[in-house]
Amino acid sequence: MKKIITFVFCLCLLLMCAIPALAAEETVFTVKTNAATANRGDTIEVVVNVASSKPCSVIGFKLDFDAAVFEFVPKSGKISEVPNTLLKNFDEATMGFGLAFQSAEAYSGQLFSFSLKVKTEASFAQSTISLKEVKVSGATYGVNGAKVTVACKHSYTTWTKVDANNHKSTCSVCQAHTETQKHTWDNGTVTKTTGCETPGEKTYKCTAKGCDATKVEAIKVTGHSWDEGTVTKKPGCETSGKKTYKCKNCDATKVETLDATGHAWDNDCDGECNNGCGTKRDVSHKYAEKYTSDAKGHWYPCTICGDKKDYYEHTPDREAATEDDAQLCKYCGYVMANKLPHVHDVSPQIQKDAEGHWYYCNKGGCYMRIDLEEHVYDDDCDMDCNVCEYIRIPPHKYMPEWRGGQEGHWKVCSLCNAESEILPHTPGEPATEENPQLCVDCHFWIQWPLSHVHTYNEEWEHDAEGHWQTCTECQSHTETQAHTWDEGTVILQPTETEEGTKKFLCTVCQEEKTEAVPVIVPTEPTEPSEPKEPTEPSVPGESEGFPWWIVGVAAGVLLVVGIVLLVIELIRSRKTNMHGKFSK
Repeated sequence: MKKIITFVFCLCLLLMCAIPALAAEETVFTVKTNAATANRGDTIEVVVNVASSKPCSVIGFKLDFDAAVFEFVPKSGKISEVPNTLLKNFDEATMGFGLAFQSAEAYSGQLFSFSLKVKTEASFAQSTISLKEVKVSGATYGVNGAKVTVACKHSYTTWTKVDANNHKSTCSVCQAHTETQKHTWDNGTVTKTTGCETPGEKTYKCTAKGCDATKVEAIKVTGHSWDEGTVTKKPGCETSGKKTYKCKNCDATKVETLDATGHAWDNDCDGECNNGCGTKRDVSHKYAEKYTSDAKGHWYPCTICGDKKDYYEHTPDREAATEDDAQLCKYCGYVMANKLPHVHDVSPQIQKDAEGHWYYCNKGGCYMRIDLEEHVYDDDCDMDCNVCEYIRIPPHKYMPEWRGGQEGHWKVCSLCNAESEILPHTPGEPATEENPQLCVDCHFWIQWPLSHVHTYNEEWEHDAEGHWQTCTECQSHTETQAHTWDEGTVILQPTETEEGTKKFLCTVCQEEKTEAVPVIVPTEPTEPSEPKEPTEPSVPGESEGFPWWIVGVAAGVLLVVGIVLLVIELIRSRKTNMHGKFSK
């Protein structure tokens, strides 16, 4: 029963899938435009596509559009490149298109394109661009047209005030659409002048054509603009004055009170006002506790007004100034005569440092440098000063050219031929078959051309580490080989107290080395030994010749493998018994 129901259900599914396929058109034409909306006067590009599922030999149709809305653009029709065509044509007079294939073909792709222009008197509505009188040989067909909506390019000429903020206008083209916009105001005109204390007014008009809307804004008061003012009553030392100001824009005035100036004194010791008011006061000087002096004498000055008290001429503390002491006033310390000039007592011993040489003054701890001069050398590489024998490290003047060798390159002093520090070579381009590898700085041949064949000296060069042979042309050498020593010769016999010496020679390069021979240890006489019992013959494998340890390792590995296999077999047998089967 279940199998019968399943079969019936599958049969129904197959029928549901087959019915739409049988009902579908075998050839479908699709009309497409580059815009779904257009305005009057616009040009629309139209494309006709086809999708065929069944071969056909002839396709034909006519363009179908509303002539009251669209007009065909002359010479805009273009037949697409379709393969395997025998004949293709478009008649602009009848709006007819025809295409014949050389053999029946199921073609899918673009067939035709053209342009339509929206007429200036076209109605504002949706219009369909499609195909009519379609002919397809041997196949059913369907047509999907394109819908284009003709929209109005609204034009607004006259606006009407709606309220204080907006105005509106009806489209002069379609007479249907009404647009509402905000007022656009001009720069405004002052309709009431602003005063110093009264505000003004500025009236603005909407600039839209036909709109009579206006608005009025208040202009803030400017406030008075006062002149610099005139003193109408001068202030006194103890009485106030007055100053009157006038507005530059109106007749307004204002009066300010000027504070009393107060009395004017030269200083705290001045007893009469300088303003001429006749006021006097009692004052007292404040004299300093220390003398103030000049070249003629000394006194106590008033710290406020500078008045002089107790003026006296200077009294010298000594008859005359000396080299060590000046002549001073013994009361105020004023220098009446400076110290006498110092006369140096030059030391006979010359002093020197890296900067130069000089003599010291020994008088009274002066130690002033006298006759300071720079060192005198014969040339730039001379080390000893010709005057004080100061020894310096001479600054060499190296020649610009590099000199090179196997170990590196260096420069030579042009004055004393001293060599600079040896620097490693800077390798240039790698050596080739024809060209060597040169040092970038000194052009020394770091590596000879690859075609160069070394010719090594027969004599070996050597050191304590090994020996090698050097090429007679490029100075490169073979790899250093270790010495091969002979059995050695004892050149100094050892004793019981001193070691001996044994000399070894390398059999290749004749390099020498010596080793110490241990001192002789005296031996005590021993008793004759008992005869040894004959030994049993050794068992094969006990000697060092046969590697029996390998046999032992192999036996251990085999034993472990056998145990693992036995455990696996026992586990497998137990699992078999658990499922109701018995193993032997």
